[in-house]
Amino acid sequence: MRLLPAACSLALLLSLSACTDDAGPPTDTAAACECIRDDQGAHSEIPSAPTCGEGPCPTVLGSCRSCEDVPPLELSVDTAALECALVALRDRTPGLITWRWDIESGYGTDEGYLLVREDGTTVRRIWEGLDLGFQASDAVFGELPPPEVFDACLAEPDDQDRFDCLRLELETQHGVCDEGWSCADCL
Repeated sequence: MRLLPAACSLALLLSLSACTDDAGPPTDTAAACECIRDDQGAHSEIPSAPTCGEGPCPTVLGSCRSCEDVPPLELSVDTAALECALVALRDRTPGLITWRWDIESGYGTDEGYLLVREDGTTVRRIWEGLDLGFQASDAVFGELPPPEVFDACLAEPDDQDRFDCLRLELETQHGVCDEGWSCADCL
């Protein structure tokens, strides 16, 4: 009689292992967020950088002097760093991708990072300051858009549109590593 419960326990254990071996990337938010600092006490400052993940590319810098959608739109983008970042995202190269977009010579900024993990899952956070206001998004853990999306970005002739590809939402979200915040008169 004791053999039957032991055999059932073993069968259950083996079936659970078989179900988890090929289940895809882990969705354990705690493990995915281990490099993301809890910035809840620093709401008047920019989010902290992740504590792990070296950049496969330099920070992508961009700026505009006349940022309205009417000519002449004066753009300046580090195209080599942008291409490196888009290729790294397409290929799911592990590491930290960062960007900074300056608006109207310092009137505002748009910044962010994508921390691509070894399994291809990613933590994404963006933040922006405009005049004296500031807003930081949640640091979200999930899946990048498909590689084909980044292929299309690489083929895009417009530098602004290519830069905007860095700011794409994650395809799927598994959890939040750190909640975002906003404030007025804080910068």
